[in-house]
Amino acid sequence: RSDSYDRSDRRRDDRDSNVTEGLLFLGGINRTVRKSDVQATFEKHVDVANVFMNGRCAFIELVNPSDSEVLLRMFRSKSDFEGTRIEVGEGVQFKLSNNPDILRRMRGVGMD
Repeated sequence: RSDSYDRSDRRRDDRDSNVTEGLLFLGGINRTVRKSDVQATFEKHVDVANVFMNGRCAFIELVNPSDSEVLLRMFRSKSDFEGTRIEVGEGVQFKLSNNPDILRRMRGVGMD
């Protein structure tokens, strides 16, 4: 590998890791859950910048990316969502997102 390839590779890796920083994926939610339900639930614990709903999943962008660790520790299974307005199925998934396109759409288009 040449030096120029290494430098461009590092730039791409840096750009992609920054894009998904502070973006969480929540899957397996009931279709009746609204954006405001997701935002209100997580804003009790951290500052939420934006929420993008797509069918039975939501993407949550945090103001402070390091807050993702707080939420990931608090919401690990279906029972952790009890008492919130978010209805989840048995197969709930809550994790860091690795989809940079979602965050670009959230920031560029401002979708609700």
